[in-house]
Amino acid sequence: MSRILIVDDNEDFSAALATALNRVGYEVARAQDGKLGLKLYRESKFDLVISDILMPEVDGLELIFALRKNNATVPIIAMSGGGHGSAEHYLKVAGISGANAVLCKPFNPIDLIELVQRQLSDAKPPGVA
Repeated sequence: MSRILIVDDNEDFSAALATALNRVGYEVARAQDGKLGLKLYRESKFDLVISDILMPEVDGLELIFALRKNNATVPIIAMSGGGHGSAEHYLKVAGISGANAVLCKPFNPIDLIELVQRQLSDAKPPGVA
């Protein structure tokens, strides 16, 4: 079973994502900001990280940089609904910063599940089921 870390400061949103991913068989942990997300990642093995961009303490871009510094291969999906700028701008920067894929909020949970499956499939070494 693949383990996924969701990092998002919106408790209701991250709970909904966790529920959707749990229903299709993923084990999910959640963090409310990048600082806690990085701590959880360092304490436990995760197969994929899903992170919001705009968060207090440590934002999603800082989290992506830190994860890439510690483990260049973990798949990262960045998501954003925008803020002071457009979501597309933040997501473009996230892609340049090392995110494997991006999603603009709001999105359909089915789109997230398909993207997670694709990222996890692409991350497996050849010959591993």
